[in-house]
Amino acid sequence: TDIDRQRVLAEEKKKDINLKIRHVEGQVRELEEKVDRFKGQQGQVKTNQEFHALKSEILGCEADISRLEDQTLEFFESNELCDQEISGIEERLATKKAEMEVLRKEVEKDLLGIDQEIKDFESKREEAAAHVDDHLLEDYENLLSGRGGTAMSEVADGFCQECSVQVIPNQLNLLSRGDTIVKCKLCGRILYLQD
Repeated sequence: TDIDRQRVLAEEKKKDINLKIRHVEGQVRELEEKVDRFKGQQGQVKTNQEFHALKSEILGCEADISRLEDQTLEFFESNELCDQEISGIEERLATKKAEMEVLRKEVEKDLLGIDQEIKDFESKREEAAAHVDDHLLEDYENLLSGRGGTAMSEVADGFCQECSVQVIPNQLNLLSRGDTIVKCKLCGRILYLQD
């Protein structure tokens, strides 16, 4: 997700800052060792000029150390900002996960309700099927499986709504009476009139 990418980027940024901090700290150690060497050499110099040259080197190294320490502080501040950013991202991620969990539970509840509705409909269907002639039920099942799950078709304005063929007047009369099964001449589906 977008939040996961933000977290990865912030963690990579923090890792990069930590590498820079270690690099700068290494440079500071080298400069401090240099300063110590120069200070050790000050007692061994023989001329004022050599002493001032060492003093100048020491001051230059100390200025570099100061600059690098300021840079390190900036890196630490950036690191702290990254920590805050990561913390904020993790809070948003936890919130999103909690929201997803609530949605998941709602969906599971809905699915249980749908499963129950399906069971209820199947029960009603079995009950209704018990009152239907076996031959008619078999015919209906064959139509259902052979016609893409639609075994019946409404007749509206004199036309089969599944295949759009016109239903002949004799069939319409039989449908109106409601005492016989009427099938479409083209698609073979069982026709019915909407009340």
